[in-house]
Amino acid sequence: SPAIFYGNHGLDARLNVERGANPGDNEVSFFFDAIAEQTWVRVEGYYVHSTPGSADGIVQMWHDLVNKVDQTAVMTRISGINQLWERAMLPFDYTNFCAGENWYDDVYIDNTQARVELGNASTWAGCTVREIQVPSAWSSTSITFTVNLGSLTSGDRWLFVVDADGAISDGLKVVTGPGRPPVVDRPPVFD
Repeated sequence: SPAIFYGNHGLDARLNVERGANPGDNEVSFFFDAIAEQTWVRVEGYYVHSTPGSADGIVQMWHDLVNKVDQTAVMTRISGINQLWERAMLPFDYTNFCAGENWYDDVYIDNTQARVELGNASTWAGCTVREIQVPSAWSSTSITFTVNLGSLTSGDRWLFVVDADGAISDGLKVVTGPGRPPVVDRPPVFD
């Protein structure tokens, strides 16, 4: 069935989309800079299946918050292939006949773009670090989550809400203090 593989391939990193029924069938690849050895990176992806035989799928990938693949009219399934992606597999991929180890932390998979993140800058684009916040409740009027500071252990923090269409709210400064929960002064506003 169709599959997506991501990983280092010697001198570059690659995102492969297999569009057929068998491994390697009608594969399309997107290349970008290799991942440095012994380096933590953040990898994000957003994928939407195409109609079989049509270039109406979406394949987007970010590497350390920088967009590397942005295909909004791509065929992810050839004609006659109706299967959907049914699993995510880790490790994504490691080839070139090299021995290697892959380490993963904070793997988050969802069926929507909607999410909450804390960042280290007042604008989404200005962030060099963002940490996903896993919601325990989400409605049209409120979102409940347990704070995950991750690597945001010092400095100012801003809260961002991404809706199901990928629209990003303005950054809201989060105020914290010893023994007190984070406080945000107003609800998010979408552009």
